Amino acid sequence: NRDLFYQSGLQDNDLAIVLNGMDLRDTQQAQQALKQLAELSELNLTVERDGKRQNIYFVPGDD
Repeated sequence: NRDLFYQSGLQDNDLAIVLNGMDLRDTQQAQQALKQLAELSELNLTVERDGKRQNIYFVPGDD
């Protein structure tokens, strides 16, 4: 969901690498994370932005 990711503070060219402890660079873990995404009550996301890692904590639906 594109809106969800923009609400979370993600920016263009961010590379999501870890979601709630699941390594998104691993195909099996990434598929599992995608299956669970709609049901998550909170997101702990690590992204690579401009060559640096940044942690983003987000509660979907919190405005």
